[in-house]
Amino acid sequence: MVVAVICAVFCVKKIFQVSFLSVDDDGFLVQKGGKNAKFYFKDIEEIGVRMVDAKRKIDVLNVRFKRGRLDRDAADGLMQPIGDDDAVIYDKYELSKHEVFKILKQKFEKRN
Repeated sequence: MVVAVICAVFCVKKIFQVSFLSVDDDGFLVQKGGKNAKFYFKDIEEIGVRMVDAKRKIDVLNVRFKRGRLDRDAADGLMQPIGDDDAVIYDKYELSKHEVFKILKQKFEKRN
């Protein structure tokens, strides 16, 4: 009985959890639950889609920051830091990762 209540609470919390990515002219905002952070294009070196598993056709949205510009504390829980300067956006949003990539890339190139 207790386990069922805990599972129900967890499921309801997960259903109502807000998770979105908003793209502005100067950067993008990632929000997941009550935590959010804005990442600026001036701190980013490259945005791309990276293949992680070719056999299962799994790819992720990868953001490479300029040296020392990745704020690990801000990214924690919103993006998955990989190495010193790379981070992966791993959540699913309304648009596919390829559509999000196109929008981010256009704004990024327009800024630079």
